[in-house]
Amino acid sequence: MDWIVTHLESIIGMLVTGVVSIFAMHKANNQNYQLAFYQKVIDKRLKAYELVEELLEKLDIFDATTERIYYISHPILIRDLIPYFFSVMKMRIWLSKDIFDYLNLLNSLLVSYLYYINRNEKDKLIVFLEDFRELITSLDSKFEKAFRKADNDEAIQLLVQHIFLLLIQQLQLSLIEDYSNLHKAPKFFKCQRKAYLKNDHREIKIKLSNKDSDKT
Repeated sequence: MDWIVTHLESIIGMLVTGVVSIFAMHKANNQNYQLAFYQKVIDKRLKAYELVEELLEKLDIFDATTERIYYISHPILIRDLIPYFFSVMKMRIWLSKDIFDYLNLLNSLLVSYLYYINRNEKDKLIVFLEDFRELITSLDSKFEKAFRKADNDEAIQLLVQHIFLLLIQQLQLSLIEDYSNLHKAPKFFKCQRKAYLKNDHREIKIKLSNKDSDKT
């Protein structure tokens, strides 16, 4: 009778060991899958941020002859930046909200300034200011007042350069912040969900309203 008990105990022991081994293997496989997936996410994000760095390198050029940022001194060349902005914006899903917002603001600033230079219409810059008032004033609370007082090309150019340099600085700081948290993939996805739910419905409505107006 004792040998039966001993045999049963051995069988039960083997079953328990087998179940524990299977559970441990399953858990390890899930962890490995997660790690592999997160590595792909990090690779995607690194590629996007390399494009941001490339754009920043292109933007952050000083013209010694005019003592201005190169693209502020030569606004007609702003068109040359369009492919760089387009490449970065295509990777939006892999960029943090702050990075994308600053890039969007910078792109809009340059396009509005180019429009002003071509047609000498300050109204386009005022529309830009209205669209991005909250973000601009968060960078410099005095900017809006100074902008409205600017009544000549040089004053406007200096103000545009001022906000341009602030945006470059914020982008560089945000890059450092994002790089330090690049490994936190779950947190990144959580932030992205909130950002898209908060903002994208507005952009969709704008696009729809534009289509409706085109039909009429």
